[in-house]
Amino acid sequence: MALSHKTGLYVAREVVPLTPATTPITGMPCKMTFDEKPEFSYPEEDRVIRVKDVTRVPGVTKVDWSLKGAWYNDSMGYLVSMILGLPSSASQVHTFTMKDVPEASTFWKRLDTDTALITCARSSELKLSFEAGNKPIDVEAKGMAASVTFGQTAPTETFDAGKPFAGWLPTVKIAGAAATDVKTFEVTITAPIEELFTQGNQTATRLDVGKLEVKGKMKLDFDSEAALNAFHNNTDQSLEFIASANSGANVIDLKMAVVAYDSYKFDYEKAAIGVEVDFVARYDSVSGTPVTVILTNATTGYTS
Repeated sequence: MALSHKTGLYVAREVVPLTPATTPITGMPCKMTFDEKPEFSYPEEDRVIRVKDVTRVPGVTKVDWSLKGAWYNDSMGYLVSMILGLPSSASQVHTFTMKDVPEASTFWKRLDTDTALITCARSSELKLSFEAGNKPIDVEAKGMAASVTFGQTAPTETFDAGKPFAGWLPTVKIAGAAATDVKTFEVTITAPIEELFTQGNQTATRLDVGKLEVKGKMKLDFDSEAALNAFHNNTDQSLEFIASANSGANVIDLKMAVVAYDSYKFDYEKAAIGVEVDFVARYDSVSGTPVTVILTNATTGYTS
């Protein structure tokens, strides 16, 4: 079997950021890559030779990571907590809202018998998307980490036992009413990360997370003038994305209370009027967050 077929990704919460978790909680069936980038400098020197680069001085090491795949509802809660914060959990229902400091996670990236330990992974972007059709609901995420240590013991092969959500399952609610016109939908949550390097340390001693931003896109085909006028008039509305499977045992519920439509493009050439719209979720003073994500799944919580 090819070596690339023997890879796996595992995750656990870091109770204390920069102190790696000791045991992975679950595997994430996603394609994940990481890039450990040591930085070097070459001082300008005169050494009586016609060579520019003679001496190499090691600098700090930076780590970037990214992943993508189908949305698995149990393990994806770790990604949500890494950009929003730790949820409140009760009876396997987990409510994520914006916290001052989001969570850090430890990743284990397995390659056959060797494993890389990725410490203090924080997320700068999380995107959820679907197309009404055969593709499953997708997730993409990326961010930074403090350090990578190779040569770790391979984790036990335990993956998220759930199933992906089919692309035809979701319901999108615009101003509280279920829309039957949505063809594609995506929402992207971003927050910039700033690495802090201090004396005596080659790796980052802190990863600070900046201000949260929530943006998205939709494609719709309208046969209702009233629904179409909301975009013509640029009316602020609530926007909600819901996907439910297994008789309600697995649910994604993403709520944005105040959404502004920044730009839109109309297509009048078909029987239904097509609209491509970009939106921004603004701060909601009632909930204290621009976006709320509620996951119902088989997990009791995300504290470990």
